[in-house]
Amino acid sequence: MSKGLACLGHDVQVLTSNFPEGKKEIENELFRVKRLPTPMYCLGFPMVSSLKEVLKNDVDLVHVHVNSPILAETAALGSVFRRIPLVVTYHSDTYAKEARSSFRKLWFIAEPLYDNLLKRQLCRIAKKITISTPIYLEKSSFLRKFKDKVVVIPHGVDHSRFYVDAGMGEKFKIECGFSRETKIITYVGRLAPYKGLPTLLKTFSYVLKKTKKVMLVVVGKGIMEKELKALAFDLNIQDVVVFAGEVDDEVLPNFYRMSDVFVLPSRSDAESFGLSLLEAMACGIPVVASNVGGVPYVVGDGGVLVRPNSPLEMAEELEKVLSDQALRQELSGNALKESFRFRWDVMVKEMEKLYVELLNHR
Repeated sequence: MSKGLACLGHDVQVLTSNFPEGKKEIENELFRVKRLPTPMYCLGFPMVSSLKEVLKNDVDLVHVHVNSPILAETAALGSVFRRIPLVVTYHSDTYAKEARSSFRKLWFIAEPLYDNLLKRQLCRIAKKITISTPIYLEKSSFLRKFKDKVVVIPHGVDHSRFYVDAGMGEKFKIECGFSRETKIITYVGRLAPYKGLPTLLKTFSYVLKKTKKVMLVVVGKGIMEKELKALAFDLNIQDVVVFAGEVDDEVLPNFYRMSDVFVLPSRSDAESFGLSLLEAMACGIPVVASNVGGVPYVVGDGGVLVRPNSPLEMAEELEKVLSDQALRQELSGNALKESFRFRWDVMVKEMEKLYVELLNHR
């Protein structure tokens, strides 16, 4: 979004924490990223104030993201002091049950405090609240309290980066050491509890009973990495599961392109959109995903939805897609078509339109 707005001629500055440590201010030809000192972390979140930066810079509008405790609220406070519009992008409700186990008890205490004090006040200050799918307004009891402020602006996909290229996918598949005959199931995303990755590994163990020459490729890092690798050993599937870790932006599209099917096993409505789904679909890859959060809105006719936490049901659908070439081709075409509902340039212009409307009514 920042890149798109900058390309339209706007002066954009992004404020974020300096996590991971060692990364500082980044300059590029389009916009600036300022990494702010992060004195401490609480419940897994960086505690960093953006108030000073908002006050000292000549800004016309502040746009924050929820949930980003302290960073968002201090930026909002800056918007109040400067008397400029505040836009909030609301990604999802807070889910204490989805917190890492070491924080879960604390989150059950902190969640109502955060929701009723900080987040509620943030949404009251906001002139507009953007969400990525209309489904989420229906599902979020918190968000419905501010429905008159809500505007749907979905996330977009850059089709100049993510596009169909079967030849490149085949070449990359060989470079990764897989045979042409091997079927590839791919997951891309954080290794976080709400992503449902233990279910994915159990699902894959069932797939192996009926489908030969198939590999599972897991792209991403997160707090569950050790646990997931241990589970792969327990299920005796460690030799057919590749944990690729984080990959460079330049090669990420090829991980999608070499895939026969993309899978998103998220287990709760914390999955408010599923951007990796959209990237896979733009590359013409069929998807099998859990029917949670905003996922149905993104998938449309481009894939298959299953109940969350249902490894047998997910395995059955994956087996169908892997074994039926005609079905794969049909879903591939549908996925590509659905992805064009989320053209990045269109979403950027929608956001710009919202900004201009707010600035014209100051």
